[in-house]
Amino acid sequence: MKKTLALVALLSMLAIYTPQKTSATIDFNSDPSTDPNNFIWSIMSQLTAPDDANCATVAATALTGQDLGPGAPPIDQVASQICSGLATMRTQMQQGMSHGSESVSSNLWQASNWHQVQNLYFEHSVNGVPNGKIAFTKPIDFMSYNFMHFMQNFGNEMETGQGILGLDATTVGGMKGYGAILTMYNLPDFNNPTILVDGKADTGGVVSNIVYDKTNHTITFDAAHFTTFKVVEGSTNTGNAPKVRKITSSYVKADGQTEIKMVISGDHFNRNTKIRLDGKKSIHLVITNNLMTAYFKLPSNLVKIMVYLRLSNPNDQVKREKINLTKIPLSKLY
Repeated sequence: MKKTLALVALLSMLAIYTPQKTSATIDFNSDPSTDPNNFIWSIMSQLTAPDDANCATVAATALTGQDLGPGAPPIDQVASQICSGLATMRTQMQQGMSHGSESVSSNLWQASNWHQVQNLYFEHSVNGVPNGKIAFTKPIDFMSYNFMHFMQNFGNEMETGQGILGLDATTVGGMKGYGAILTMYNLPDFNNPTILVDGKADTGGVVSNIVYDKTNHTITFDAAHFTTFKVVEGSTNTGNAPKVRKITSSYVKADGQTEIKMVISGDHFNRNTKIRLDGKKSIHLVITNNLMTAYFKLPSNLVKIMVYLRLSNPNDQVKREKINLTKIPLSKLY
């Protein structure tokens, strides 16, 4: 469903930036919501957050030399009006992200330095139940024009629903390359979930690192850019044998027992791919589109040096790899 939630707070704050007029028009030359070179962004770049205690000094310096027009208030008064508006931005934006039964939570509101917001996320909920989350792996400069522009469109352009999460890429072009991680909640059961990009198979590598948690009904994945993503049931039979590109093995300790850990990268892995080491099942297995991590018990009376790793998809498309146990390094405890 397309949300009606709107971030009216940003536009209201921009209106507050314009000082109350006396007998003359105060000309700031452009609209800060559309012009990244507007003087307000110079002020924002020098503050750690909208409610920075140094705002009045910074604003007065930025206004010095501006043509405020005849009869305009003194610079200090104009600076005070600007900073009064900025000081309420944190609260106004947070309140503006709730509308009826919908709300968006974020760790932004607790951040002290809005130029370096770490692990920034926005999580959308309906009636208090989360259904979609967008997180960023790279620090975000929230006091910049690009991200304020992103937020101006965020509420209207984010689409969430069961198995659907989207954000119109045309409105957030300035946010490319910030390492977006998306999470969908309350999913039905899948055997082999896959992610469609704009309703089609992902042939361009937009989606990666898919992790499906069947127990908690969630799926998390990395997105190269913003668009609309939908989780659907994928094929349980790829028609291809698993392809192994690389195997990294190590001995690890768990609960006093030695185990073999194998990280296998390749292709044609799915939720029904089976893995055996010398005929034995793994004791723990995590599978994504192109990566498998498996743990195996180490036999107490190990006599073999060479064993076989067997991977198979449905209909017995099989891949076998020979493993030399004497070549596996001893890892640190995990």
